[in-house]
Amino acid sequence: MQCLTNYAIVSLRINPVYALQSPQIQIPDNGSGFTTLDRQINYLLSTMPAHAVLTNWQEAGPSNTLNFPSYVNASNTRGLHNHMQSPVSTVRANGGQVNYGQIVIDNPTNSGFDSWLGHNLDTYMVDIYDYSSANPPFRNPDGTLSQSKIDTRMNNYRSAFASVTSATPLIHITETNSPLDSHRKNWFLFLTEWLSGNNGYRLVSHWHQGGQDSGPWPNTGDFRRL
Repeated sequence: MQCLTNYAIVSLRINPVYALQSPQIQIPDNGSGFTTLDRQINYLLSTMPAHAVLTNWQEAGPSNTLNFPSYVNASNTRGLHNHMQSPVSTVRANGGQVNYGQIVIDNPTNSGFDSWLGHNLDTYMVDIYDYSSANPPFRNPDGTLSQSKIDTRMNNYRSAFASVTSATPLIHITETNSPLDSHRKNWFLFLTEWLSGNNGYRLVSHWHQGGQDSGPWPNTGDFRRL
């Protein structure tokens, strides 16, 4: 696997049923020279650049926004994150710099949200958009962005993450955008201001032609004005 940046965020979809087996079954050599899942994972970790972040099943949560299979449930997802943190910590103790974390998108006040969270992970990550729904959650009645509503959602995430880790959670925003060009300046401003005061480290924008909550990458002139 080739990373084109030292700041890659790599999301895998490891079957948690197989990862949590003890002992793990023998599987075909994927080119790493190893035939168990954990050994193949350890090999992958040894190849990852400094500052890379590894995760699994991004956005897995109670609303199942990406229609994951039934085995990606709260118990298995939480167990997989806990299982994956251990080898990542070992690699880092031996001089590696890869981190492990979890990406969420559900409202953190949803029932059952906390039951999906891994414990004491290196980082917790959020996908958040200026959703173009019938009742946009981050807008004022006049349609403008509400910084207080954005801050409330992010504060609720921080509280949820703090409940499952003994350290101050390191928080990344791994997907974000607004579908409205007129909102983007303040959307990114409000999120970066929140990150700067809450142990935030990384923000990754997402652009998609025809995307309901994102939109196409702007031309150079438009981007300079952001």
